[in-house]
Amino acid sequence: MLYQNKAERLMSLTILLTMAIVAEPSIAQIEEITVTSQRREQALNDVPIAINALVGETLANHGVTKTDDIVKVFPNLGTNVRSAYNSGVSIRGVGTDNFHISGQQSVGTYIDDVSIVSPFISTVGVYDMDRVELLRGPQNTLYGRNTTGGAVLWHTRKATPGEGLNGQVSVGAGNGGLAEFEGALGFDIADNVALRIAGMSRGFDGYWEDEVTGEDTGGGYDRTGGRVNLQWDISSATNLSLGFSIGRTEGEDNAYTYRGNRTATGAIDPEFEGIPAEVTGRNNNFVAVSAAQVDGNPFLADQFAQGTGMVIVNPAPGPNNRLINYSTDFGNTYLHPEARYDADWDAARISLNHSFESADLTLLAASDELSLNASNIADLTGFGASQMGDWDVLQLEARLASTDDSIFRWLGGVYYSTEESTQDTWVHNGGAAGGRGVFPGIDIDSNYENFSVYAQIDYQFTDALNGTAGMRFTDDDLATPTDGWARTVCGFAPLVNGLSMQTRDVRAAACPGFGPGRLGPRSTRSPFQELSETGWRLGLDYQLGEASMVYVSAAEGFKGGAYDNRPLATGENPIGPEFLTALEIGFKSTLLDGQMQLNGAAFSYDWQDLQLFDIIGGSAFLLNVPGTDLQGAELEAQIAPNESWYFQLALGIVDAEITDIAGLPDGSSVAVGDKISNTPDLTANLLATYTTEFGNGDLSLTASWRHASEYYYNFTQTPGRKTAPSQSYLNANATYSFGNDRQYSVRLYGNNLSEEFHCSGIQDGPAGGQNYSCRVGSFGEIEVGINFTTQF
Repeated sequence: MLYQNKAERLMSLTILLTMAIVAEPSIAQIEEITVTSQRREQALNDVPIAINALVGETLANHGVTKTDDIVKVFPNLGTNVRSAYNSGVSIRGVGTDNFHISGQQSVGTYIDDVSIVSPFISTVGVYDMDRVELLRGPQNTLYGRNTTGGAVLWHTRKATPGEGLNGQVSVGAGNGGLAEFEGALGFDIADNVALRIAGMSRGFDGYWEDEVTGEDTGGGYDRTGGRVNLQWDISSATNLSLGFSIGRTEGEDNAYTYRGNRTATGAIDPEFEGIPAEVTGRNNNFVAVSAAQVDGNPFLADQFAQGTGMVIVNPAPGPNNRLINYSTDFGNTYLHPEARYDADWDAARISLNHSFESADLTLLAASDELSLNASNIADLTGFGASQMGDWDVLQLEARLASTDDSIFRWLGGVYYSTEESTQDTWVHNGGAAGGRGVFPGIDIDSNYENFSVYAQIDYQFTDALNGTAGMRFTDDDLATPTDGWARTVCGFAPLVNGLSMQTRDVRAAACPGFGPGRLGPRSTRSPFQELSETGWRLGLDYQLGEASMVYVSAAEGFKGGAYDNRPLATGENPIGPEFLTALEIGFKSTLLDGQMQLNGAAFSYDWQDLQLFDIIGGSAFLLNVPGTDLQGAELEAQIAPNESWYFQLALGIVDAEITDIAGLPDGSSVAVGDKISNTPDLTANLLATYTTEFGNGDLSLTASWRHASEYYYNFTQTPGRKTAPSQSYLNANATYSFGNDRQYSVRLYGNNLSEEFHCSGIQDGPAGGQNYSCRVGSFGEIEVGINFTTQF
């Protein structure tokens, strides 16, 4: 029945597209989007790089409220999700799959031209947005650190002097307890001074119900954010912008489904190895554990005492005399009550822009403070982990760019950044040591300093041929304070204090000196890592008439290393930097008198020393994989055949595989020929919108479809549950706008109408893989909601 419903929905979408083709023609044009990806204003289709953008209301129509959501819209994108608070975007297969919150991403995320510590900040910083720009390929020349694979640029709405009172209010609700609010108010303080205040609140309970507790579960969260922006036009040539932002969020970790390899008789299920990870529903497969392990976990002990059926006596003889069944009709029952996170973000921005006769000067200063406290727990199914981090970041930038339209255009800048951080990681296994739990960990204080200078020039050889050359020299220093290299490997910390109370002092006091479980003394060594490199870009673009171009480019980018902050590791051998050399050829065209845009690109990447988090023999490792090759292409089209219809189509292909593993440890799961994890070979996006007058307003109907082919969850690439099956998501919404200026709108939406269930990753459990867990990426539930917006 499920597959029949999918087929019916896809057939409906096909009929919708067919109707568009025979619709009565009229004059229409694709909306022109202005972007600043090259540090100056340009029309989107005039930028000679692979770039995508969404503006204004289209962000809401696509359900884009954070960085991860752009995967819904554009091709050749993926997410690397390790937990609800640690994920990142990959572009064309280039990303970072690292469990540790200290792992910097290979795709940079920016808010108002400021690099943010983690894409996670976007969950509380993306609202009242003007646009988002997605840049593909290395962006080291203009954006610097951690842009090996590309960059995601968010731009907020700013106050506008002279615009008067303006703003918007939006409220929404949906299933799973979803409640949303977003509002913004702009007004003039003086003729040349304006203020804009914006805020948001989002809450979600979860799509599933815990059969044991009766409570909602499945990735619930509460998020709030606030922002103030002041714009002062000091003169016709000078503008000062001042902004402050705060964000607060807390929530559950990702939901998990668990699979065991035992039947209720205690016998091994012969079909266990063949059970796909993405099978939902009650399976009644159990995990075998000891009575001491159950007794050491208050929740499980209570379930056994109540006789709920979650924990039963194992009829089979042996030391594992208990069986645990985590499954429900939805595939998930138990989420440890402390598998949660909370984060605080505070930011300040100040920028000064001055226009000289032939150049613009930009001075930017930014301060960010981020604090994160999180626990990721798979009790009795493997090790869980807790992480705490505090980051204090200062960024300064000065940039000067030419403004004339001569044959020679240039820009140059200086960037400086410092980052002070504390990052603690410790793991726990509630089933070990008689249920008391083993908590080895590592605590690191570090100072990061980045200095870079960059320049880019464009030279117009002829009216049609333009050349671009850019270069950025970067010096990265990563070190620890003399008294701050706090290495604390201590075990047997009691659970009675709660995981959230396991501070540095509590964990250190649990095993003073060389107490039980301590693997070595406190280390006072201060490792130092320095990287001085130059990234570059060369390009040519040729205009084919007024509305089309072809371009070719070569670029090299790099990402700095990081400390080895694995629990039980020495911590004194940092992971090395990674490098990526990219070749790209593409075209952009505006056709049919502006009614169609057709863009395409093909690329080839040489990725050296890919930074990888791997599990070898049950232990975690940070590795540099010597060689990886990636090739692929994208083709995208926008069509507006008349005033009523609009279509958007995109196709992406990528072939990414490991080519060199020399020097990797024995037992590594990485092999020559392996595919890059979380990277589908094929992605496709399709959107159709129909708009018509209805009553006293306008009715807009939109249907979208997104498809991703199968791919591997990780580098243990065997058939069966190691492979994510192909996925297809169907979404639809209807928006009715009314009022004299269409200032009011009501939007009804339904997402995942195809009811796709999807694991974002899987993890084998202990005891020879007697179970595994699926980290849920899509719940297999239809998401429905309503939203009301008023603008003034």
